[in-house]
Amino acid sequence: MQFMLVDLPAPLLALLLIGIAYARCGPLIAGLLTVALGFVISVGLWDETLQTLVLMVVAVVIAVILGILIGVAAQMNRRFEAFVLIALDAMQTFPVFAYLVPIVFIFGPGNTGALIVTIIWALPPVTRMTILGIKTVPSESIEAATSCGSTGWQILRNVQIPLARPSIMAGVNQTVMFAMSMAIVAAMIGAGGLGQSVWGSLTRLAFGQALEAGIALVLFAIVLDRVTGQGKKSTGHGLFSDFRTLVTTTGAERPALVKRAFQQHRRTILTAAVLFAGTIYISMVPALRFANFETPPESLRLSFADPVDQAVDWLNLNLGFILDVVVDGIQGYVLNGVTALLLAIPWPTVFFVVVGASLLLRGIRGAALAAAGLLGIGVLGMWEAAAITLGIAGAAVLVALFIGLPIGAVMSRSIKLERTIRPVLDVMQTLPVFLFVIPIVVVLGTGAVAGLLATVLYCLPPVIRLTNVALRGVDSETVEAATSTGATVWQLLRTVKIPLGMPTIMIGINQAIILSLAMAVVSAFIGTPGLGQALLTGVVTARLDLGIEAGVAMFLLAVVVDRLVTGVNRKIQAHSHLVPA
Repeated sequence: MQFMLVDLPAPLLALLLIGIAYARCGPLIAGLLTVALGFVISVGLWDETLQTLVLMVVAVVIAVILGILIGVAAQMNRRFEAFVLIALDAMQTFPVFAYLVPIVFIFGPGNTGALIVTIIWALPPVTRMTILGIKTVPSESIEAATSCGSTGWQILRNVQIPLARPSIMAGVNQTVMFAMSMAIVAAMIGAGGLGQSVWGSLTRLAFGQALEAGIALVLFAIVLDRVTGQGKKSTGHGLFSDFRTLVTTTGAERPALVKRAFQQHRRTILTAAVLFAGTIYISMVPALRFANFETPPESLRLSFADPVDQAVDWLNLNLGFILDVVVDGIQGYVLNGVTALLLAIPWPTVFFVVVGASLLLRGIRGAALAAAGLLGIGVLGMWEAAAITLGIAGAAVLVALFIGLPIGAVMSRSIKLERTIRPVLDVMQTLPVFLFVIPIVVVLGTGAVAGLLATVLYCLPPVIRLTNVALRGVDSETVEAATSTGATVWQLLRTVKIPLGMPTIMIGINQAIILSLAMAVVSAFIGTPGLGQALLTGVVTARLDLGIEAGVAMFLLAVVVDRLVTGVNRKIQAHSHLVPA
């Protein structure tokens, strides 16, 4: 597929991509894609972009086909559905880097292993949303189709899948974003493309080049997110269906059909016309026909790699001593203290406290799961590494809460501020995880402190977003009743909005905790100790045993913490009378 794209004239390929975006999503997304293509051409990343897009397209197509088939099969067999849901939970909780060790061991480094890892990571969203979509199809629709004599296959094809299409497309959108997030991870095991440009530049400390490739990744991630999430709604009439109707229709009805078809498919028809004319023109002009964007045209050349590297050098030279004091202070008074405290607590004490808390919050099954998880970490010999990881992740979450909760609260009181902050949060949640590392390393260098602050940036968006949603979602009548009694803004927030919005806020805290644990492996690349460091050592040295042990320990730690936080949230909901106690 990559060779097919490379064989096309580069201007024609760019025109084709823009045309597809325009036909599906309109001029705004087509304009955004034009900006993205112009950027990658001007910085000389055209070939790398094509390699990334090819890998992503192949991985997404395979993941979507497998996911829909598995989702459909799960709805036909309840036992299989239960097995699939457990497997999906494990796949989404298991650290993505833990997949690299067995994949490299079996398939070796290269695009094949990278493709398989990307498919595994991108498979759960579309599978889960297919199951959910089919499950939520109204029973009346199925009963009506059954009463008409439809077979099970006909009901699935003509009723369930069409009605579940919005949910399935939401899963496809998430699958695309999951696949894009794997671009840099895939580069670690030999995949080319933009991910390799970012990864290779980071290993050389060429921050300017890494930033250029990172911006290209972000731009295309945003475009793909909008294309798969915003596509035009179906009108019920396909272009070819309308064309067949037009051919078989005669007389006075034909002009009306032509007008209706053009109105419904105007963007598609205009795109086809422009592509047809563009193909002819490009084939007639040798300069365009044989154009290659591998080397950017002189008039379009753009690079800020050198200015960025010069800024980094200036920063280190002039402000390095101040930053060193900050880093030493955080390391000495925060990280060292937290990790020393956790390591000083005897293992049996932690075990019984966590199991006891799980028993109170989740019952016997929750306590058994917590006991199994903690015993598993201990048996694997990863207890000390897990304590260090938990300490750093916990400190990062506390800092994220200290920053995110006030921002979310202020954001909930101002529509203008919400409109300003929301795009920033969208970009932060679209960024590949490695791009959070670049600015931190530029400013603070490598080490545990840099990993801590990168983790804070990574887990901050869900705290802000869900705090805003929680406080805005409080019943307006309750707020008015409190206001009528003379409650101040602070009293209203403290006694009404926060207690009623706490279940949603706790979901944001839970997401922040899971993201902070997921970031442990990425931060290990810049010197953060813990389970991530052990997992990274297993990947780099191809030690299958160490990689799997660290990956399993990370998975068990995430499951135990997730169940505890979920149990706290349930107790809060019961106390708030939002669910039965």
